[in-house]
Amino acid sequence: MLHRLDGGTFKAPEAEKILNALYWFLSFARGSRCGPMLFVGSLKEKITWEPWNTPALHPWKKGVYGWIDKRSINTKAAMNQAFQGFVRIWADDYWRPCLQQAIHWYTEANRGAGGMEGAIALIQLALELICWAYLEESSPDKATIKAFDQKGADEKIRETLKMLQVPSNIDNISIVMRYLDKNITDGTLKDGPRAISFLRNAIVHPKKEKRAKIYEAGSDVKFAVNSIGLNYIVLALLKIIEYNGVYLSQISWEEEHVPWA
Repeated sequence: MLHRLDGGTFKAPEAEKILNALYWFLSFARGSRCGPMLFVGSLKEKITWEPWNTPALHPWKKGVYGWIDKRSINTKAAMNQAFQGFVRIWADDYWRPCLQQAIHWYTEANRGAGGMEGAIALIQLALELICWAYLEESSPDKATIKAFDQKGADEKIRETLKMLQVPSNIDNISIVMRYLDKNITDGTLKDGPRAISFLRNAIVHPKKEKRAKIYEAGSDVKFAVNSIGLNYIVLALLKIIEYNGVYLSQISWEEEHVPWA
């Protein structure tokens, strides 16, 4: 139930804004489009507001998880803390559309839209959006932006993750490192951002040589890279909303403290 702490009443547009923020927050937490619908507003026990519009909702799908572990004793505290940070950022006219678009790509990728290969492409979309949103908000200098624009996708993602205190090293994920060691022999850095951009480029630029890299990756490598990317998105957004609690890692599938906590 939505109510004011001071006992006052909401105007319909005010309630809609709050419920819209709750919808996007719950979608982020669940990793799938979900939230309140079929609202009913009342005053003195009389229904005064009853819109019939409903937001886009994803049907339930087995195996889809967000960053909240509903089985954990920490769930209530995590949701409360994260929502407070989320609504602060959501109130910012600059960040609101960025959050909405990033969560949109995240939920689609998390549900495997377009299969594993489509999800990897969507993950890079979300990460590059976060990169630009964070850079342009924190460093509006034109020279800095121009220099950033000339970097490769993996460099942009890596630098942004570093600024957000999200580790990009994946030395402990041997299946992906073996794949990178075999296919990247020019001495350049091999980490999560490189794995994502390498596979994404092979997917969206389907020359014979590129297609061979996708076939060689196999389902195990693609699944691992998909998990790495989803974890990056979650941690980046949690850092942006200044959340400092625990989350369900898409890599270890265990509840962990966020790296900056």
